[in-house]
Amino acid sequence: MIDVAALTSLEAYQQGGRAFLDGIRRTPPAPAFDAVLVPGDFEHRSRAQRLAHGVEVPDTIYRQIEECAGKLDVALGEDAVGVSKFSKVSLFSGLNNLTDLTLDPRYAAICGYTKENLDTVFAAELPGLDREQIRDRYNGYNWRGSERIYNPYDVLRLFHSREFDAHWFETGSPTFLVKTLFERRVTSVSLGGDGEHRGAAVGVRRRRRLRR
Repeated sequence: MIDVAALTSLEAYQQGGRAFLDGIRRTPPAPAFDAVLVPGDFEHRSRAQRLAHGVEVPDTIYRQIEECAGKLDVALGEDAVGVSKFSKVSLFSGLNNLTDLTLDPRYAAICGYTKENLDTVFAAELPGLDREQIRDRYNGYNWRGSERIYNPYDVLRLFHSREFDAHWFETGSPTFLVKTLFERRVTSVSLGGDGEHRGAAVGVRRRRRLRR
């Protein structure tokens, strides 16, 4: 161990050290790099970023957290009842440097079918089906766009089975959604008494029985 006081004052030593590191940081970076860093800079930036914006979790890990939360009946927050946003962080491989288009109005119809899609691309599937009923049941998405879009999974299932139903509810066990419906006292009447959301209404009633 070096006794700094035997060589110079602690203040002068610290000033000299900072000047040395600042000189390294001022070095022009190599092509394709935006800055020259010294040991500790990356960790300092990462900590500041996480303190300001939270810790982003890779998608695979977040899915495991969701699965465990579902088994333990723990809600991860109100945004957990919807589709989780993808992770843009990875130390090694994976998705990086992406632009999130989720709420960009220019791409509002990218994840569903528009009215024009149904009337043209799927024109051959429409005979025998009530066009207004298709709209009332499955035309419910709007990602900040001027036009509502149809749920693609529901529409394809309808064309295959030729039966109107809440097909989306069969894609999994939406524990968080059922929990939220129960907590907000959403009943089968407000969801649609004609059976449109039969699965959701049954799920809410089942939860009530379990809590008694």
